[in-house]
Amino acid sequence: MALLTKSIELGMLRGTGYFYEQAGDQLPVHVHDASSNHITIISIGSFRCVGNQEIEGRILEQGQVVDWPDNQPHGFVALVDGAKMVQISKHYASR
Repeated sequence: MALLTKSIELGMLRGTGYFYEQAGDQLPVHVHDASSNHITIISIGSFRCVGNQEIEGRILEQGQVVDWPDNQPHGFVALVDGAKMVQISKHYASR
């Protein structure tokens, strides 16, 4: 099982694509402060959220977008093979 990543740069937008090869692949629980926070877009498949009581067990489906609050622990477990998500920084890159 593997979690593959790809950096995304589109003009001033920055982000990361996450590709989950198999159901059960995980992005470990992590936290972002105001300077590094992001939104998550579920592009293929579905995920179970992990990380804290507020989101634990929440299912995210294809097409959903989550705007994470600063300092909220969150992580993901893929529920299907080939699941994909994109995380886009809420802060523009400086040029």
